[in-house]
Amino acid sequence: DAMQANFMQTLWAGETFWYGHKAAYQYNMAEDFKALKVPTLLLTNTGEDLYEITQRARAMRPDMDYVELTGGTHDIVDEQPQAWAAAVAAYVKGA
Repeated sequence: DAMQANFMQTLWAGETFWYGHKAAYQYNMAEDFKALKVPTLLLTNTGEDLYEITQRARAMRPDMDYVELTGGTHDIVDEQPQAWAAAVAAYVKGA
């Protein structure tokens, strides 16, 4: 289901699909990230492609809330929806 959804999003976006990837991988967000002044949850999982980047973000901003799920891939929201939703709900209720 996750692969099909991703494929469909690619088709719907057409020629602009790459915009998000360019922003995520080519734009240096470190200064903007350091300047955030809103409550923020860093939510990751140990099998995530960007796990190490999340660890760097956590080191940069230890004041931010952090939740780490075990296993999974970049599709953790589809693989462990209850755990992911519970982490987000707990954060929102407590924020």
